Amino acid sequence: RSFGIDGDLLSNLLDVIVAVLHVGNLRFVPPPNNSEGSTLLREDKSGMSIEHACQLLQVDLETLGNALCRKTMRAPGRDGVINMAVTVAKAVEARDALARHLYETIFTFVVARINAVVGSAQQATDAAASDLPFIGVLDIFGFEFFDTNSLEQLFINFTNELLQHYFNEVIFEHESKLYTQEGIQWDPLDFPDNAANVDLIGKAPTGILSMLDEECMTVGGSSSVLCSKLEKTHAAVRQFSLVKQRRGNFIIQHFAGPVEYTCAAFLEKNKDQLNADLVKCLGGSGNDLVRRRFMDSERASAAQEPPMDGQTRRKSRARPYSLSSEFREQLRGLMERIRATEPHFIRCIKPNIHNAAYEFDRHSVVQQLQYQGVLQAIEASRAGFPVRLTHRQSILQFRCLVPPESQTQLQTCMARGKHSSAVRLLFSCLKEPIGLESNMWALGTTLVFLKKDGSKVLGAAVVSRRRFSAIKLQSAWRCCIRRKAFLAARSGAIRIQACLRGLTDRKLVFSMRREQAALLLQSRQRARMAQALRKKRLHGLVALQTWFRARHLRRQLLQTVAFVVSLQAWWRRVRKRLHAKRFWRAAVRLQSLWRGRRSRRQTVDTKLAKLRQRQAVRSLVQLWRKRVCGRVLSAQETAAPIVLAACDERGGELASPATQLDEGNSLYVKGCRHGELAAAVAAMHLRVKALQVEAEAVRRQQEDLRAKAVIIQRWTLGGMLRVAASALLRGDCVGTRCVSTKHNLGDLQRQ
Repeated sequence: RSFGIDGDLLSNLLDVIVAVLHVGNLRFVPPPNNSEGSTLLREDKSGMSIEHACQLLQVDLETLGNALCRKTMRAPGRDGVINMAVTVAKAVEARDALARHLYETIFTFVVARINAVVGSAQQATDAAASDLPFIGVLDIFGFEFFDTNSLEQLFINFTNELLQHYFNEVIFEHESKLYTQEGIQWDPLDFPDNAANVDLIGKAPTGILSMLDEECMTVGGSSSVLCSKLEKTHAAVRQFSLVKQRRGNFIIQHFAGPVEYTCAAFLEKNKDQLNADLVKCLGGSGNDLVRRRFMDSERASAAQEPPMDGQTRRKSRARPYSLSSEFREQLRGLMERIRATEPHFIRCIKPNIHNAAYEFDRHSVVQQLQYQGVLQAIEASRAGFPVRLTHRQSILQFRCLVPPESQTQLQTCMARGKHSSAVRLLFSCLKEPIGLESNMWALGTTLVFLKKDGSKVLGAAVVSRRRFSAIKLQSAWRCCIRRKAFLAARSGAIRIQACLRGLTDRKLVFSMRREQAALLLQSRQRARMAQALRKKRLHGLVALQTWFRARHLRRQLLQTVAFVVSLQAWWRRVRKRLHAKRFWRAAVRLQSLWRGRRSRRQTVDTKLAKLRQRQAVRSLVQLWRKRVCGRVLSAQETAAPIVLAACDERGGELASPATQLDEGNSLYVKGCRHGELAAAVAAMHLRVKALQVEAEAVRRQQEDLRAKAVIIQRWTLGGMLRVAASALLRGDCVGTRCVSTKHNLGDLQRQ
């Protein structure tokens, strides 16, 4: 509204912008019976978008659909018209062209209206308003390089190349003007130049954009043919090369680096065709803004139907519309406007893509420096003599390098204000000492020009001289510090020596006074010692007498004490013997009880063993009976007494058990062998002895265990209480019992 766009005009403008969004949502499908045709998809979002777009643009739905999906061509003859269907791809291209043209016309209208409103006040006050000064801002991102680069990237990079070329021209002009004013001879070939890149893309008729327009005008032109023509035309150009692995791709060496372009869609994008049916449809729109824009647009005029006469047809083909021609025309106008002004270049660097504070993306910044031509600008500024100093600055900065014999003459020139003479003297003196060649510097009327190598040589020489001077200053300062330290040390040593001598003399005087005092003390001490010796001897005599008297009394006392001690010892021995007798009596009684109990157990065990032995003998005898029964019964009766007598002599121990086993039955063993009976008796004796030994070992182990149990029981809490109680009752027998108990416990521990 501030720029005069309100009311119906603002409403129509917003309707067109919304219509552009809806046109982008249109979808096309082939008809069921025609795969080479196309029709609008009336379902989902596409159907709603076409209705809204027609309503906003105020055109008929069927007319817009036919303009997008069909193409009208005029055949030879007066009334010959052919209406043919287009493919889905062509319909999509027509849709995109329509959307772009709508947006372009609206954008152009808004910019023109804003410019008209802004410049209306000046035009009202001054007829020559176009001659007034103004400030224009050209904002361009910079160089573009993606994985797939097409015609859009070529346009943008061509713009950057052209602006960089203009920047080089500005720098070149400024440098040449400065060198001319200062009277410096220089080589213009030192400056970088990208004119070859500009000619490669935009020069007519061999430029890429010119050849692209020519290929678009050619019947049957294609991207592959364009690529072949480019290869033939620019085969010798160093900045142009083809990609052998990918046909249809070529590389251009821009000032920021090589870029690979894909020319597959160059022709379609360059034509950007808007057919006559769409122009006619939108030219009859009820929206006044749309109707006027399409009638006034250059593209709309170029898309009108050409008449059939040959002369007019040739005129219409002489200036066909293409995107590259329009772009070059706009770029030409921009460069004319820029060349008519005084330009100032500002390079904006974005530290990171997130717009975050305190974050620096090194890779992104390097790319921006490269793609925005900053490195190229630095290279251009470094060409020739990049370092410039005034005469006074150069003298103040490099006069330390002048030899001592020329310092006076240099100071005289400076005092008189002859800076140019002083500079000539300065650089003439620097040729041999530091190796500064004559082509590294140049003297102007007011400035001193240095090349990069000359600046490095002078800087290194200044650093070396300053380092040498710093070392000399450091050495002088260290010498001063060391001298001060030496003087302070010497003064301190003298003072210390004086103090030591005074201390030694004071010690000598003190020792002399001490000797004199010692003599006085010795004399007085001897007198006191003599008196003390007399008193001591007198006291010794008294003490000796006292000692002899005490010795006599001590002997009497010791005799009395010895008698008392012997009496007490006798009484303790008597009590100990009585206590020991009682203890041993109790022990004997306890042992007798234990032995009686153990004897009874052994007797029972012996009886059981004997009973088992008798049973064994009985079983043996029964076996013997069975074996010798037949022999005994058949033996002679005379031999029976002899055999029985022999049995009584050799096996007496066996007779008794045999008779005990057969008391109830009087059995007469007749005719038994002597060897068998003797072997049986010997085996029985061995068995009895073994059983007796085992019984004795068991008895001893039982006695040891009972003794240990008694000793351990005494050292339990109850046993100790009983011992203490008995000791209190029996007096001094406690010691003897404790000693015996300890001995028993020691024996128990050793066991």
